[in-house]
Amino acid sequence: MLWFGFRSMALRHAIEGKFEAWGMEAHCGKIRWEGLFDAKIAQLEANVENDGHLDLRQIQLSLSPSLSLQGMDWLQSLSFDTFHFEKNGFLATGSGTWANGIGKLAGRTKFKHAASCNWAMTLSKEKQAQWKSYLLDFQIEDIILDHPKIGRKIKRLHPITGQLRFHKALNSLLKIERGSSIRSGDAFLKLEGEFERTQNTLKLALNVPRQRVQNWLTPINALADSSLQNLKVNGDFSAQYDIALDLDSLESLQFKGNTNSFELQIEDDGDARLNSLQKAIAEKGDRFSELPSLLPQAVVISEDANFWTHSGFDEAIIQQAIIENIQKRRFVRGAGTIPMQLVRNHCLHQGKQIDRKVSEIVLTWLLEQASPPSKTQELTLYLDTIEWGPDIFGIDEAADFYFSKSPKALSLDQITFLCMIIPNPRQYAKVFDENGQLDGFAIAYFDSIRWILYDMELIDETKLDSPIVLD
Repeated sequence: MLWFGFRSMALRHAIEGKFEAWGMEAHCGKIRWEGLFDAKIAQLEANVENDGHLDLRQIQLSLSPSLSLQGMDWLQSLSFDTFHFEKNGFLATGSGTWANGIGKLAGRTKFKHAASCNWAMTLSKEKQAQWKSYLLDFQIEDIILDHPKIGRKIKRLHPITGQLRFHKALNSLLKIERGSSIRSGDAFLKLEGEFERTQNTLKLALNVPRQRVQNWLTPINALADSSLQNLKVNGDFSAQYDIALDLDSLESLQFKGNTNSFELQIEDDGDARLNSLQKAIAEKGDRFSELPSLLPQAVVISEDANFWTHSGFDEAIIQQAIIENIQKRRFVRGAGTIPMQLVRNHCLHQGKQIDRKVSEIVLTWLLEQASPPSKTQELTLYLDTIEWGPDIFGIDEAADFYFSKSPKALSLDQITFLCMIIPNPRQYAKVFDENGQLDGFAIAYFDSIRWILYDMELIDETKLDSPIVLD
């Protein structure tokens, strides 16, 4: 029995353990040499930088060096009964083996008190592929999410399985090959991509072949809030998304794609009240023509610049929100659109949990795909129902409360003022300074709206420098 220890200040790692070895033998013949080395290591521990800890126990190694013109292979088999890795609240435990070119690992992972799951994976060499091609099979089960920012109740997600085929095309290029897939129940997607190590770039292509929408609603419902309970949808959909990222520059993120639906119909909206929202939008009729022409345009500029062209989601804003939220390591910016706000106001509670956001995304997509509403009716309902101040709802109440006018009689400056307070209507008084005058932010906002409307040829040049008049 032999004890050994190793410490490196440069790596900030400390390793210690004990092992026994036996059965050494070797022979030579021409250019070939073979040998045998078996070992048992009772325990191997490593203290990893930033308070990480790795503990392996009951390790068994079988090394059989074989040297020939084709190269050298060493590791014949490896197994460990227990591994334990812990760092920054992340804990992983399990066991693993490697033999005959097949590696197996299984265990349980937990992150603080927020998430846990059981998992297993198998890594094997593709028999009819190049020697650097591999197949990774994995499954994740008993997935539990329990955190107030995720939802008010514990989430128990559906099992996830997958197959990833990959190979090293060059020394620095790792490719995920076509045919790789991830599945949860009857819902599945295909993916391929590549990671270029020297340039530190990542590319992914996600493809959802045509399949039933309900197949996806089942696993998604486990992550969403109660609004999607009993939601039943007929019809199919397909999707394709491409992601590209330079890992050294988060601002380089590129996210684009499209989703197509086929014969989509909401059979039962369950607890979502989506049918009532569709009915409310349709009932707006010609109400749009009763509004001053600049009001809808100014609101769209302020709240959802690409409203007239997108189908519920603005990819450019989503991309910017992802970048900013990752940089700040918290949710500081949303990617809401006017259709999403309609869904939020009519179908959901006003919390900021992730499960509510999931429901908002699903219902907005169904709203825009099942029976696409008129943009003008959609915008009119938005103006007629959003909050414009403490207990002030709808443009009619807002115009009367602030200016004692009907919406049709509002001036450009009055319209701009109302647009400015939409994001935080209960704090409208904060746009004025101690002298009752608009503060610097408000003045800059007015100038911005005027210039955009001028560029759209909706106002003339005389409006650009005219004094702001609210009475």
